[in-house]
Amino acid sequence: MSHCRLRPVMSLALALWLVPCQPVPAADMDGAVDYIGSKAAQFGNFLDSTFDSITGSDQERQKKQVEALAAFKGETKVSRKELFSGLAKDSDWTQVQKDKKTAEVVGHMVRWVCEIDDITTHKKNSYRLKSADNSDQIALDVFLVARNDKEKQRIESLKRADIVTVTGWVESLNGERCVLRPALLN
Repeated sequence: MSHCRLRPVMSLALALWLVPCQPVPAADMDGAVDYIGSKAAQFGNFLDSTFDSITGSDQERQKKQVEALAAFKGETKVSRKELFSGLAKDSDWTQVQKDKKTAEVVGHMVRWVCEIDDITTHKKNSYRLKSADNSDQIALDVFLVARNDKEKQRIESLKRADIVTVTGWVESLNGERCVLRPALLN
């Protein structure tokens, strides 16, 4: 069972443990509910931090992914045009073919060229790039990581309609959009 499925069960167990066995006056019920909710949230945060310490933190995993992206020398065998036409609702691909192609891409590294529609700040040293050339290609949401000041300045200097090459890990893919997280600007 994943920790996401355990959270409601553990929150309920914690709530039942924290609730006194004595009757609570109706006036105190709102306070009791708030108290139980705050304790359940604290317990959920504890579970998340415990899970991260067992499996490795997101930062460590992202650091390894970024290092792999920087070293990526391969070519992407699946084009954005192929995904756009194949995953479309009116495509001639069967669901089996769509699932197979999605499995080939999700969780793997890709390198694609895209036109910039917009770039926004996501987090510290992280930016979200949305592609503009979506008429015959799968749309991209790219979460770029700036590893140093030079990369940060380069990302911040980009303009709408600039053409860039990005290398990233495919986090998710559907018929309308592909999310690359993390990704680097080439």
